[in-house]
Amino acid sequence: MKDQVFFLPIETRPKNFPPIKKMVGKFWHTGIIHDGKVYECFNYGRNSINDFNDNIKQGLIKQKAVIIDVNIIDISKIYSEINSGTDCSEYVARVIRMSSNTGVKKEYWPEQVYNFILKKP
Repeated sequence: MKDQVFFLPIETRPKNFPPIKKMVGKFWHTGIIHDGKVYECFNYGRNSINDFNDNIKQGLIKQKAVIIDVNIIDISKIYSEINSGTDCSEYVARVIRMSSNTGVKKEYWPEQVYNFILKKP
């Protein structure tokens, strides 16, 4: 299985989630799929590592996830940054070597990570 990054579009964001105060782009969440697992970071030090099983796959399909193959994953950062306390897009940016930040700093939005992977300006 190839390493992948997924992006969830705003249009399928659950209505019962708290409103987003500031939003840039068309995606509200992103995460990593590596070696049969899904890695996600959330604000305030929360994170999730789950098996990429049929339930997770169906959930991503239902949410119209955009899934992109990547070749630039820093495997050590998948594990070292999962507990960084940052949000999803900064976590993915670190894992794909887009960001060299550490700690809870937030610099990127999911849309910027998406554009970096696809080499869009």
